[in-house]
Amino acid sequence: MKIKKALYYPIVFIIFLGIFYILNHASVGNLIYPFAFSFMFALCWSNQKPWLVCPAYLIASIIYDYSFASIISNICCVFALIVPYYIHILLKKNIKIWELAIFAGISQLANILFSYFYGQAYYYNIISMVVGIMFMYVSIFILDSFFTKG
Repeated sequence: MKIKKALYYPIVFIIFLGIFYILNHASVGNLIYPFAFSFMFALCWSNQKPWLVCPAYLIASIIYDYSFASIISNICCVFALIVPYYIHILLKKNIKIWELAIFAGISQLANILFSYFYGQAYYYNIISMVVGIMFMYVSIFILDSFFTKG
């Protein structure tokens, strides 16, 4: 019994790592990449452990793109999930789904700012944020039925 429990978290971590790596490559027209960050938020909403989901997201994102701007943007994305999550735990209040959408939008601000300062088309990142929030809602309904309702 203890062997099954000891293997559960490493196997789930590797599965999440693979999913995030695939979602980092997924794009809409090779311009918009909204899927990985929104899936991270959806997994945490669906009662998956943030200490398991966030490192898998960071490692997969760094493997995908290891530039300075990408690493900082992904760290900011993780902090935009972890800080409100643990604040809500300390306050003993549940995060509402609209608050999660706001936190997901805030998580993409570093990405938008880096693209603006580097002279890239930052409006693609804004569109990516909006599409990502919509994908997060769809993923929440799918993952909720899978993880919480069986």
